[in-house]
Amino acid sequence: MPRIGSGIDQLDWPAIRTMIRFVFKEMDIKIHVYSLTELTHAEKLEIIAEHHSSLLGGHRGINQTVKRIQTQFNWEGLEDNVKEYVSKFPSCQINKTCNKNVRQPMVISTTATEPFEKVFIDVVGPLPRTHSNNAYILTMQCDLTKFSMASPMENHEANTVAYHFVTSCVCLHGIPNMLVSD
Repeated sequence: MPRIGSGIDQLDWPAIRTMIRFVFKEMDIKIHVYSLTELTHAEKLEIIAEHHSSLLGGHRGINQTVKRIQTQFNWEGLEDNVKEYVSKFPSCQINKTCNKNVRQPMVISTTATEPFEKVFIDVVGPLPRTHSNNAYILTMQCDLTKFSMASPMENHEANTVAYHFVTSCVCLHGIPNMLVSD
């Protein structure tokens, strides 16, 4: 196809644009008209800077910048040009986030073999004060049986939590395999 607007094609492009819009008006279709205009290296860098470094570009990274550029331009080696530009941009290198997986692998703990061998506790609160002046709840759950208990507390200090754990759980259910010395 001859270059658009060169006069060789002898087409009325505003009329053709109107026809294309009418034919495809109800459809979710994008039509891109490409020309074979060769861009200079300086023009490519200007396009990359506009789509990456400007206020509208937002330093979105390599993939997002390539996608944005491809909506209007395309040339051979576009992705390599963007990679090179971003890798040399100082603020991107200083502020870039690490995409490496830094999480440790999950460790599977052992499940208890007897009731109340393992008890999970948590403090809920602060909640609105009750008439008994309690604002926290100590929740306890047996790992094996999933039996749950709750004990209201005035505060969440260590001594208070220990007291409620002992009186609400240990004194009622005991400790399995408790060693009793003579």
